[in-house]
Amino acid sequence: MKISYRNQSVLKMLNSGILGPVAIHSQDKNELTNELLSEFGKIWNSHSKSFDENIKVLSKPFAEALTQSAEKLSSGDLLNEVFLQSTNGTLIINNRTICYEIENIDEKLSKLTYFYFQKNSTEAPELRCFMSLDFNNKKSSAETQTYISKSGIYKNDYELSVKTYIKVLVTTLNFIKYADIEEKLLPANKKIKDFNCKYVNDTSSNIQILNSTWFTTLIKSDSFKVRGHFRLQPKKKNGEWTKELIWIKEYEKTGYISEAKKMNN
Repeated sequence: MKISYRNQSVLKMLNSGILGPVAIHSQDKNELTNELLSEFGKIWNSHSKSFDENIKVLSKPFAEALTQSAEKLSSGDLLNEVFLQSTNGTLIINNRTICYEIENIDEKLSKLTYFYFQKNSTEAPELRCFMSLDFNNKKSSAETQTYISKSGIYKNDYELSVKTYIKVLVTTLNFIKYADIEEKLLPANKKIKDFNCKYVNDTSSNIQILNSTWFTTLIKSDSFKVRGHFRLQPKKKNGEWTKELIWIKEYEKTGYISEAKKMNN
């Protein structure tokens, strides 16, 4: 696995502190004015160092696990918990890149800054979504700039699209917090080799590789199966009760299970 400014151009923008070049969907070029792009650029410049502090690349099994656990990890108290703490960083999930910062102002107010990019056929990533939202008393309001590309609006519903984009972020942050995951640190401008493969980081940023091996389990049997599923299990840690996301593996009355721990690159 090689991470460079060529295959992850958003990281180059983080390093320079400049938003661009970015691709804009053809249908949006008239309404996404130079003034609005300039405003996005100023916000990017002021938050880029925060985005660059905590970069995580998610493996394919990790991304699959996120999809499976989305409903469990993005509703009720788990949704609210995310906005009760200040956090920031960049998430690279397959061909998507999310740059975010949540600033917890006080017990009633949090602020979310959110950029969402999608890889396309050009070298410049497509800016699919930008949000700067204030969350006051658990109700969000777009008090500053927001933008969702026409190619990124979900089912032609703008409000639903905002919730969907936030859901991706909330699910990922809660998964990292509650699930048992594997982490590998790639220091800036370094190569690391283990028994699986060689990892190369050609950028000036420290990067974490996150993996989940829940979905690399091979099951051989013709018997009746119970599908695998997630469960939030109460757990005592350091004398206090918390939650841990666990994966209940697909199981059956007969057969065998062979677990594979190799990262799916």
